[in-house]
Amino acid sequence: MAYPAVDDEPVPGTAVCDLDHHPYGEHMAMVRDLDTGGGEGAAWARWEDGHPPRLDVLPYCPSTTPSGSDACWLFEKHRGGHTWEHYL
Repeated sequence: MAYPAVDDEPVPGTAVCDLDHHPYGEHMAMVRDLDTGGGEGAAWARWEDGHPPRLDVLPYCPSTTPSGSDACWLFEKHRGGHTWEHYL
């Protein structure tokens, strides 16, 4: 699958897990938004402590606030709460 060039921003050199706090298991951090309006999703780094990271392209979570005014920017089927639950 080919993805369009979204921007020229450099890829971050470090990653911090974007999921709710968890003491074990897989961590995930968004590396680059790939969505240009066609539902492409984002590139995500995933890693477990002591193991090398890998990169996956995942669609966005379809959840929105009850009013529909804000969306979750995590990936589809993520564990933990939605971003709009934490930041609104």
